[in-house]
Amino acid sequence: MAKTRSEITEDYRSRTRERGHARVEVLVPAARVPELKELARQWRAEARRKTPIQDR
Repeated sequence: MAKTRSEITEDYRSRTRERGHARVEVLVPAARVPELKELARQWRAEARRKTPIQDR
């Protein structure tokens, strides 16, 4: 089951909170996290589908 963007962000928040850094989740590169990389790819594909060709 794919996680939503906010669920993944929440995972990072809880992980980073334990280390005492409130904002580290912002600094985690999506490319290092397979599920984020995949989600980002899906969101981009979705955005492309919703964009009329003449607007690209």
